[in-house]
Amino acid sequence: MDILERLDEMIEIYDDDEILICEVKYKKVIRKGKILRKAVCPPGFKAKGGRCIKMAAKEKLKRARSTKRSQRKVQNSGMKAKLLRSRAKSMRKRKAIIPNAQSFPKALNKGAK
Repeated sequence: MDILERLDEMIEIYDDDEILICEVKYKKVIRKGKILRKAVCPPGFKAKGGRCIKMAAKEKLKRARSTKRSQRKVQNSGMKAKLLRSRAKSMRKRKAIIPNAQSFPKALNKGAK
């Protein structure tokens, strides 16, 4: 099967010019102590109805602005230490509940021996 034919099968274009990618990947996440499947889409797409739909430019811009605003609040307040502690705790739980889950790579020690 030709690669272009496979791409045509994966990508569908609907009447309202929304591009959909049918291949949604799922990853296991822990929410309130339970394992759930979370849809993961490529950058610029969002999960809607079990499919990845391309986001509008306005929505991308709005998300970028709100992310910057929230990060500024986190960095300036004392929330950063609390967030790091809770993230470390959730990573420990994830490793305990989902044994083969890949955690984030550790920071490289530059120049340290």
